[in-house]
Amino acid sequence: MQELPIHCVNLKAFRTSLNMSQREIAVKLGITQSTYWRIENGVINPSYKFLERLANSFPNVNLNELLFEREYSSCICNITA
Repeated sequence: MQELPIHCVNLKAFRTSLNMSQREIAVKLGITQSTYWRIENGVINPSYKFLERLANSFPNVNLNELLFEREYSSCICNITA
């Protein structure tokens, strides 16, 4: 089994740190749970629109860190759903 891209690992860590299900975060982002699942599991890459919605829904999130940092610790600090 292939290792997931870092953005997938970080998105899951971020979501679980908020105690949100995939369905809950998908609703907050205005996308389907299926689309969110596909992004989080590396089936598809996040689109610009997805990133824009993520940034608007969670303004304290550093997208650069969330998408590219090996260990994204910011996702568990000072974030509210």
